[in-house]
Amino acid sequence: MIWVSFLVNIAVLVPVLVGLVRGTKGMEGAFGPDTPSRRILACVYATILLASLAALVFPDKAAEIAHTLFPLQILYKILTLPVLGLRHPVARANAAIAVLHTVTMVTLYT
Repeated sequence: MIWVSFLVNIAVLVPVLVGLVRGTKGMEGAFGPDTPSRRILACVYATILLASLAALVFPDKAAEIAHTLFPLQILYKILTLPVLGLRHPVARANAAIAVLHTVTMVTLYT
């Protein structure tokens, strides 16, 4: 389950980051116009991507990375729900990934 979570992070973040860097219109609709705050968000996303890639490169450290990364992701992703509402595509994606990472965390503790 841990590998599914890391792979989902990578599969989602690579195209999102490419879209944010290129400034595609789809990204503007979901994340707003290119502003310093959107660039900071891209840095956070890049950090999550790098941590997920590190888990694949250093599988002996994957559980340690997961224990730090996934709870933070779960919390911030759930916090987007009351802020954006479930009609927002980013909030829906965040909710789905939060559920996945929660299941992964449960499997790590059982």
